[in-house]
Amino acid sequence: MPEKSFLATDKYQLRDAAAGSFDAEGKVLKVDTFGGGTWHQILEFNTGMFAPNMLYTVEFKYKITDGDDDKILFFIVRDLVAAKNGIITDIGQYTSCSVNEKYKTARIIFRTPENAKDYAFVIHTHGKIKAKVKDVQIFEGFSSSALIKPLPDAKPYEGYFKNLPTGCAEFEVQLPAPSKDAPIVNAADFGVSQTASANDNFKNMQKAIDYCSKVGAAKLVLNKGDYKIYNIENAQPLKFHNLKNFEFDGNSSTLTFWRKHGNSIDIRLCQNVKFTNFNVDWNWQDDPIASLAEAVNVGNTDDGRPFVDIKFLEYDRFPVRDDIKTSLLTGYDVDKKARASGWGWGLEIGARSKDIEKKWLSDNVLRIIAKTAPKTEVGKKIFVQHYYYDCGAFAINDNKNMTLENINVFSCPGHAFLVGGTQQYFQFLNVNIVRRKDIQRLPITCSADHLHFARSCGFFKMICCEFSYGVDDCSNFHDCSGFARKHTENSLLTQNSYGFPKGTKVELRHGDYSPTNFTGTVKETITIDASKRIYEVVFEEKLPEQKQDGFIMFDRSYGTHDLLIKDCYFHDTVCRGILLLSSSATIENCRFERHQMGALKLETGYTFNVWSEGYGVNNVIIRNNKFTDVNLAEHKHGGYARDIFMGVYMKQDPSDVGTMYPIINNILVENNEFNESTGLIAYISSTGNVTFRDNTFINRKPTKSEYPYRGCFYVTYSTNTKIINNTWIKSKFAEYSGVMYDASTTKNLKVEGNRIVEDK
Repeated sequence: MPEKSFLATDKYQLRDAAAGSFDAEGKVLKVDTFGGGTWHQILEFNTGMFAPNMLYTVEFKYKITDGDDDKILFFIVRDLVAAKNGIITDIGQYTSCSVNEKYKTARIIFRTPENAKDYAFVIHTHGKIKAKVKDVQIFEGFSSSALIKPLPDAKPYEGYFKNLPTGCAEFEVQLPAPSKDAPIVNAADFGVSQTASANDNFKNMQKAIDYCSKVGAAKLVLNKGDYKIYNIENAQPLKFHNLKNFEFDGNSSTLTFWRKHGNSIDIRLCQNVKFTNFNVDWNWQDDPIASLAEAVNVGNTDDGRPFVDIKFLEYDRFPVRDDIKTSLLTGYDVDKKARASGWGWGLEIGARSKDIEKKWLSDNVLRIIAKTAPKTEVGKKIFVQHYYYDCGAFAINDNKNMTLENINVFSCPGHAFLVGGTQQYFQFLNVNIVRRKDIQRLPITCSADHLHFARSCGFFKMICCEFSYGVDDCSNFHDCSGFARKHTENSLLTQNSYGFPKGTKVELRHGDYSPTNFTGTVKETITIDASKRIYEVVFEEKLPEQKQDGFIMFDRSYGTHDLLIKDCYFHDTVCRGILLLSSSATIENCRFERHQMGALKLETGYTFNVWSEGYGVNNVIIRNNKFTDVNLAEHKHGGYARDIFMGVYMKQDPSDVGTMYPIINNILVENNEFNESTGLIAYISSTGNVTFRDNTFINRKPTKSEYPYRGCFYVTYSTNTKIINNTWIKSKFAEYSGVMYDASTTKNLKVEGNRIVEDK
């Protein structure tokens, strides 16, 4: 039987009476750290409560009622003896940083090690925070207040499914249809050649493009070859602007770019155009995107500042000297020939760096001096990433009816493809982001998202593409939203958001994404503080009543929708396979393998300090896909690692709260195969009408952390979720498969026809 909250007073101790206290009945722990200090050890249960090699569940309810931007409430299972010696060996943790008016139920499910005697459940805080905790219960074994297991003899559910999503409807992207007398132009006639200087090739290629625009050419042809196209002087991209019924054919050529900033190719304001048959690469010889190094010395300077000396192993003399940059440093696995999971040290040298110094000790040994001691030791190999969001390959804006076909991006220091503006009706056919096979390099292609939609007007096809070895998400489909508070009867004051041009139609949502039923017309935007993205947005109409903290703003000039992603392969990325913050999408017959942070993320969210993205997710089909090893870094939400995430972030990212308004709505996940889940199959939150049916779940290998909830679903803040007719292959590595849910925030959950079968 569980022990009720709070446990007997002889089983825990209040560590900070100024920050933590109990109500009169001793059932609710009240936390208030506004009195000062950054870190607080509020409460610790006594050691000796946990037996070795046992499975436990700690369940509790909490709410955060107030706090600053740095607030975090920690619930941890920790070795207290080791912690006193500065060694952190946590075996379970749940964190929260979101203000919520209602209590939220949370769990930590963990298995104790052999030396369990020194472990205890503790509650700590960071920053200024006010919170309440109650109903702490400790169970032996895997225990949930709501868990529905699959059964060996479950009969299939044969009921009718109403209102299933339809996904992306068929649409056509028009190809170029030039006039019969439109000329075909050869870039060689303008001096583009393999023997020309790299800078001349850039200038001459631009002359050829401009000529095509002037005469209305049908095609620009590049003779097959390897071309250096450098533009160090002014960093302008190759501009394909205002072209109609035009094709660029690279004849399988490779274009190697080099610039100090900006994108390599800019395609803008074109109609009925096609780009085909070429490769894009970067000048690694003079300016590597990433390097392999080794820690050769770690210590402190004479004035006590920590440093690490790193030796670049691939160079006798590293080519970039005074202006060397580092964006991230992580460990490197020599055997696997891969960078370590996670984000590393975050030591950034360059224009944006603060309190970090660099000093060359020799031609290939660099000393990095930083406030925080680098987490490495002498002899360790280091993956040094020099770029992040810097010099992308393609910028694609405001085009209509555009095709990219048979294109490979071997590498670029930024996004491979950045989409914006009113871009619509376009397709990627056999467009790949892959490592170059004829040159040995570190395993990195692009240093940011492979494909990033800042905004669009929808209608995008992605067929038979391969995206791999980037250091962010494979694909990120969204539009930029914003947050603002009512200022006058007719105006809003934005919070870390952009302004809007006169005439823009802006829909307002309440802070929980529920509709206000108001779409207004912007009369003017007044700059208050551009550096903080604070603007006064004045509307022609009177604004609705502000019922919550403020309004979420959807710019209805844009809308990413109607996406068809078919027969694609997404693999070996640092983040996720696909972020989908859009509507009317179909993801079909694709493979997702070896992602560090999960395969799919269907979300929308707003923050006060970084980004606000998405207008919600609606009408999505995820069908006939195969998922394998897709959360290797064990990334969590709400304390659970998962393959698929559906939910929101509100006020900050991440946040652990949800909304009962179904901003993630009408999702069908069917006939997929999930192999070797790290934890949950899916975390389902802030949703309506989500259906998982006829999927198969296979777990034949152990994982690093062996989460007891492996192979489960978790449902919260959800209405009309259906988990039907799925098949679990019986596994000793996923003993507690099934559907967990939070009864207080889950409505009309249907779980039927789910089977568990022997592994044949």
